[in-house]
Amino acid sequence: MPALSPSDRDPHVDARPTDTVDLDVLFVSAHPDDEAGSLATLGQWNEKHGAKAGVVTITRGEGGGNAVGLEEGPPLGIIREREERTAIGRAGVENLYNLDRVDFWYTASAPLSEQIWGHDDTLGQIVRVIRQTRPEIVMTMNPSPTPGNHGNHQQAARFAAEAFHAAADPKAFPEQITKEGLTPFRAAKFLRTGGTGSSSTGPQCAAGFVAAVPTDQVFGVWEGARSAGGKTWAEVEVDARRDYVTQGWANTAAAPTDPAKIRWAPGNRALTSPRVSLRLPQGWTATGSVAVRGAVPAGKERTVTFTVTVPAGADTNAQHLVGASLTTGQGTGRTDRAVRVVADVRGTLEPLPEVGLFRSWAGDSGYPQLDTLIKPVPTIGSGKSRTVRIDLRNHGETAQSGTVALGLPAGFTADAATKSYAALAPGATGAVTFTVTNSDASLPTANEGGDGGDGGITITTTSAAGSTVETGALEIVPTSEVPRAGHDHAVDGVASPGEYPGEELDLSRIWEGQATTAQDASATGRIAFTEDALVVFVQVTDDVLGKKVVPQDCKRQRRTDSVEIIVDPKGNSSDTSTVFKAGIFPVTDDPANGDPPCWQRDADNRQGPGATTAPGMTVVSKVTAPYTGYTVEARIPFAVLPDAIDPARMGFNVLVYDSDTQDLSSQSRLGWSTFHRRTGRPVPLRAGHPARPHPGAAPAQRPGLPGHRRPQRAQPADHRAVGGGRRGAGRRDPAARAGAAADRPAAGGRRCTGDRTGRPRRHGVPAHRRRRPVAR
Repeated sequence: MPALSPSDRDPHVDARPTDTVDLDVLFVSAHPDDEAGSLATLGQWNEKHGAKAGVVTITRGEGGGNAVGLEEGPPLGIIREREERTAIGRAGVENLYNLDRVDFWYTASAPLSEQIWGHDDTLGQIVRVIRQTRPEIVMTMNPSPTPGNHGNHQQAARFAAEAFHAAADPKAFPEQITKEGLTPFRAAKFLRTGGTGSSSTGPQCAAGFVAAVPTDQVFGVWEGARSAGGKTWAEVEVDARRDYVTQGWANTAAAPTDPAKIRWAPGNRALTSPRVSLRLPQGWTATGSVAVRGAVPAGKERTVTFTVTVPAGADTNAQHLVGASLTTGQGTGRTDRAVRVVADVRGTLEPLPEVGLFRSWAGDSGYPQLDTLIKPVPTIGSGKSRTVRIDLRNHGETAQSGTVALGLPAGFTADAATKSYAALAPGATGAVTFTVTNSDASLPTANEGGDGGDGGITITTTSAAGSTVETGALEIVPTSEVPRAGHDHAVDGVASPGEYPGEELDLSRIWEGQATTAQDASATGRIAFTEDALVVFVQVTDDVLGKKVVPQDCKRQRRTDSVEIIVDPKGNSSDTSTVFKAGIFPVTDDPANGDPPCWQRDADNRQGPGATTAPGMTVVSKVTAPYTGYTVEARIPFAVLPDAIDPARMGFNVLVYDSDTQDLSSQSRLGWSTFHRRTGRPVPLRAGHPARPHPGAAPAQRPGLPGHRRPQRAQPADHRAVGGGRRGAGRRDPAARAGAAADRPAAGGRRCTGDRTGRPRRHGVPAHRRRRPVAR
């Protein structure tokens, strides 16, 4: 047993470097199971190269789901830590460091994660572990707000990136040096999981991998190699995933056994006679020192400075690698840095708020190359208009004037072909603004439109020094007008003629998981308002009823057949902490009371049982017998929403989870406003630009749009619930957020638009198909 017991010892206890374990690799994660996709890599590095790895887990995962029991909170955290210790042990990882930060509800927001965990304290803990264990490699996840990337994962990765530098800085957390006897330590490499690119399966997959971003340096292993225990590393990794039974992974599909189908998974002495040389792209030149003055004492650093010149005719908006090689009497080493060639004046599409924060963080933290992870994608309401801002920066040495041209896909128009800017000073920033209209309202919305939802655009910025082209995209979110409910409206699980005068919403778009047929899982919905509430009706066609939860387990609706309703009153929320989100089970396992529905507020402004968190909310369901589906009707009082509704910008979404199993795991998620084909988890809420309402009759007088005829049903059983479920608040949730704005209301109408949501591409997921639960 190591002198430093990593998970059980308080990280703040004074520990001298001689007392600690010596690691080669340190993986920094947010929750137990985040490292699961990297265990084949860590295990092979250990067996083949003797590389000893450890894992930092910022939380114990106590806010996650539990597919096998009723434990939640701290008791669940203890179970998940045990699962993690078992899983990582399969890869020879013995050292686990839990930082015991709170695992709250699912969020796509890194800033919210930072706020709840505390920046300095959490960063200091990770720095302490690095200084204690002195790993050569620090490894973590994706720090960027790419579509659907978990906000906890983003922030954990940002902490790891900051700690990589801070651990070497004697001015960072100096008390660890002066009071705890630790010394600054500079790791050699910083790696993130999830490298994207292309390769073939089989033994040559690692050698033949081509990175999607040419300047990425990608390291990995072939999972078909045999471990010392005889199993392939693909099989070992599957066994480790199965250890996470609380996450619904116990039935993870077996790894392929055909080698051709197995994928690739991404000193203490003075340095004498040190010399540094650069490796530059063709045509580039450099001036500066080559020899380092004198030997570099052990534990000390020296800096060599070069001035690199790029040829005048070099392509702009291109990223290149600049490498440095160090030769000493003791050996050689190398490092690389990605740099981007930009025009004197660069124009970029306005970032979403959290993307802007990420770009600022990346630049301030010394990782500007991570900007390649983000594609700017603002949303626009179907048939609506919005402003699109192009941000300008002069990177040159003289003031510049010029134009910006916006290239739009078919079905979109702008108020001008070009916009001008004048006298932009060196180093200064500016902007031009276009008004863009979705002129063809028949274009598909959400992830059914464009390239996985993205309609590509170009930004051409011209100055006296030349021109450059940047790319981006627009995504169309669905919009609808919310009418006043009919005067005979009643919450009874039936949408009688006249109760919901507005259009019928298509809730059958696949967002995540397995594709469905209309009979397997499909849904339609309607929304209206009364004097004091929103009313929502959802009709679901379903062929198999998933496992019914007991009333005491009325939480985390994503595990089985259920409906989720999201309302963003102002349409400007960046995460679900300022929205209303209700998860509704249409039926429970409670025969003594007629198997009624239950519901709770989940991962939102006020989580917990419905009776407590939203008094006055009413839910009625009707489940057909024999089973062919169900209806859910809900009344949501305005008084329980986290803010007053802005009728021109209210965000709204409905999601439907489909489960055909009895193991509390859903296989598909459908919705009204869905996101990218890579998806599964949400990004921050996206607010569209409000437009003027269409003239005509008041909403209550308008008929719904044709289509989506409701099938005839067998006689349903009637279930009613007022005040929701009995206990349990869902925490970390992959559910979609309500989204953006649309038109102002006409004569008593309220406008709403859908949201844009998504899921990250998990590092380490085998290429063969798996039947996997929708969410953690």
